[in-house]
Amino acid sequence: MTYSEKLKDPRWQKKRLEIMKRDNFTCRWCGDNENTLNIHHLNYEKNKNPWEYEDNKLITICESCHESEHECRKTDEDDLILYLKKFKTDVVYSLIPFIQAVEQFTNYPAEDTLNIITKTLTYNDLNERLFYNFFEYIHKKNEDKINAIL
Repeated sequence: MTYSEKLKDPRWQKKRLEIMKRDNFTCRWCGDNENTLNIHHLNYEKNKNPWEYEDNKLITICESCHESEHECRKTDEDDLILYLKKFKTDVVYSLIPFIQAVEQFTNYPAEDTLNIITKTLTYNDLNERLFYNFFEYIHKKNEDKINAIL
């Protein structure tokens, strides 16, 4: 079943109506209650149908806010990728003296050491600092929308 077909499923239609009713048929971000409303998933989970989300993961927003959200999300995702690349590069460059020492004392080529370090740096290694900083940036960028949800 395609995503479009899932949105026509009676289970989604029921859930959609329940969320809109909970939100008084009003956009939670801008207060619009006259234009077309959508139900927005605050996050997506792999292999989960639209109607399987908990109510607190769904909000009513107008079509305009929904389009804006998806445009911002794309920009934020691009920013995250750039941030990750820069952060990883900065970490690797900070290790250059270590890499040079490894090469000097072991005759192990610096390029190989650099490749190993680059490939083994995972999100787990950088997780807390990296994601805290990034989501703090996203929060500041979208503070009004986030506060409206909370």
